[in-house]
Amino acid sequence: MPIPFKTLSDDEPPGTAGYLKFMPRAVGDTWLGALFVIDAAGEPVEFSHARIEAPKPLLWRREDLQSHCLRALCASMFDICPVSPLVILCLAEEVDHRLFSEHIRIDIPLARVSPADGAIKPSTIESLENTPESGEQPELSIYWTGMPEAQTSSRQLFDVLAARGLLLEPFQRAETGLREVYTDLFNQ
Repeated sequence: MPIPFKTLSDDEPPGTAGYLKFMPRAVGDTWLGALFVIDAAGEPVEFSHARIEAPKPLLWRREDLQSHCLRALCASMFDICPVSPLVILCLAEEVDHRLFSEHIRIDIPLARVSPADGAIKPSTIESLENTPESGEQPELSIYWTGMPEAQTSSRQLFDVLAARGLLLEPFQRAETGLREVYTDLFNQ
């Protein structure tokens, strides 16, 4: 007779979260981007990545060049990613609020994450939320574009990720993945 059991993952909120990681000018004029998708337990589901060569900066304003490169990387990764996460997170220090207000519109909640002591200010279209300090995770400022309503799948997933300390750590894994995929760039 088998032992009756239930895996703890059966109680996890359904859905996935995507983490956008960018490495501007990783090598020379090459920009790298990753869309790392995980489930509520933090297990990898998908890793989409892209690389572009930045245009020559001669006639570009710095912020326009960055915006152009991030927009191109996002468009490429969003096109190839086979799953649609319930929420997307990115680092506020890497992504200016204008990317997702003036250049790209997505129909799912997007959060720019930053340490609460950072000097990031929310835009007029963003809602600011601070997460409490918990365990090894410091207090974070969350700048929402399309903040998920309470009791939605997106909100439940975000709350589980926050409780598990998975708001910042996946960005490190995404960078590790980029360094592995593009080893040739880093070994030049």
